[in-house]
Amino acid sequence: MTKAKAMLLAAAMLVPQAAGAQQLAVLDQEAAGRLEPGDARDRFGSYRDIWSFDAKPGIVYKIELRSTDFDAALELPANGAFQAPPRVYDDIFGQSNPNSMAMMVLAKPARVQIAVGTVDVPGTGAYRLTVSNAGACAQIRSPETYGCPPAPPQKAKTPAEVEQEAAALVAKAQAEAAKGNADGMTALGLYYRGVKNDQVQAAQWLERGYAAGDQRAGAELARMHSDSFYTFPGRDPARAIQIWRSLAAKGNVEAMMKLANAYRFGLDVPLDGPASLGFYQRAAQGGNVQAARLLSKVYHDNFELPEKPPEEFSASVERWKRDIETRRAKRGSPKDALYVEIDLSQSSYYLRLAGLNGDGKAAIDYAWRLHDGVGLPKSDAYALKWTRKAALRGNEEAREMLAELK
Repeated sequence: MTKAKAMLLAAAMLVPQAAGAQQLAVLDQEAAGRLEPGDARDRFGSYRDIWSFDAKPGIVYKIELRSTDFDAALELPANGAFQAPPRVYDDIFGQSNPNSMAMMVLAKPARVQIAVGTVDVPGTGAYRLTVSNAGACAQIRSPETYGCPPAPPQKAKTPAEVEQEAAALVAKAQAEAAKGNADGMTALGLYYRGVKNDQVQAAQWLERGYAAGDQRAGAELARMHSDSFYTFPGRDPARAIQIWRSLAAKGNVEAMMKLANAYRFGLDVPLDGPASLGFYQRAAQGGNVQAARLLSKVYHDNFELPEKPPEEFSASVERWKRDIETRRAKRGSPKDALYVEIDLSQSSYYLRLAGLNGDGKAAIDYAWRLHDGVGLPKSDAYALKWTRKAALRGNEEAREMLAELK
């Protein structure tokens, strides 16, 4: 018996699966239900209800399951009609969000079954279920994401058509900007930067968009000030830090990550480990998986060296290395400023945050922490729950572990 199977068997209450009575879901209407004693159970002992609805081919259907009483889990049993395996989103990528969502497309008409369940054992309480039409494959942006057939190749546009479309978009952005619309100003900034390669005009329009309240304009402007690729007059890395600080104060998670990296590596600010740690912590609390995974590692390993350059320097690794060494030399410190004392409790806490925000690898790693009692009380029951959550996220290790129990 493998260690993985032993871990799960310690908690799993394997029971025969029962079909249960089916209820019919009405498209675009919210349905209410309860998981309670007497309901059918899945093979792990969790209660579940079976719903169904009639679906047509070529339509993207969105299925949402919400509950404040249990940690929801959706399953769509295979029926041979799916265009591609349905996409299931556990927790809908949010901390303290126990809901679940699925997107699916059929290749032919069929009645689709929905298993409304939970990763809790046994898991009881009220829930709400909605099945909605998200649009035809032909109308959905990036339809292949949801299993739609590949769109037929479109006829290439002529240079004149491309220029005409661009002119129309620019005219629209100019009209919106003239009305004081921040989105229009930002669009013009990106146009001048990316199409016209006019850094001066780009910075001016982005500055105006940022002043009008558009955080995206602020982020793009900060990148232009921080990245040495840009050479427009008035470029000032200190201005980038100022913008990131302002955005971070408004809850912008990207800005928190930029500041965390800046203080960690001494990018346009003095090296400051506590400041870097604080911004990584805020970013992790705000839902950033990268920050949560990194903090879990540093609290476990004591010290974390960068695996890749920060995003704003990723265009040129050599340039990033050169900038890092230059700035470190000026400040007399060759070290990465991020350093914490080993704290397995904090490590497991941030690993859980990463798992709650959609990281399947973090979810299965957290399951092993629960099984081994690393930084938190040992619990095989919760280890099983998190293994199931990891499997819902598509983690192959978790899926293989659960398959061993069949």
